[in-house]
Amino acid sequence: MSEPRTRIVFEDHVAIVSLTRPEKHNALDRAMFEGIAGAAAEVGATPGVRAVVLHGEGPSFCSGLDIASILADGPAASSSSTTGVGRATRTSPSAWPPTGSTFPSP
Repeated sequence: MSEPRTRIVFEDHVAIVSLTRPEKHNALDRAMFEGIAGAAAEVGATPGVRAVVLHGEGPSFCSGLDIASILADGPAASSSSTTGVGRATRTSPSAWPPTGSTFPSP
């Protein structure tokens, strides 16, 4: 079994959530998405927490989506995800922006 992707430490009224995949610069794979969602649920259920500090171990906070890992999981794994990973891998670059979308002027 792989190591947990997040670690939570509670100090006074602060929850310190660490992304723990420094060898990959804390890239977001399926396990990281699940770890972040689990950490959010745990912090949200902990009475007295007033602030959350989110940081990444190692030299980087987060290098972004680990596309190779997401694609290696295959469509069955990503489509069953409730974290949004499935949507990220099924969206074609040519589908953005959605047809008929307008963006406000700066």
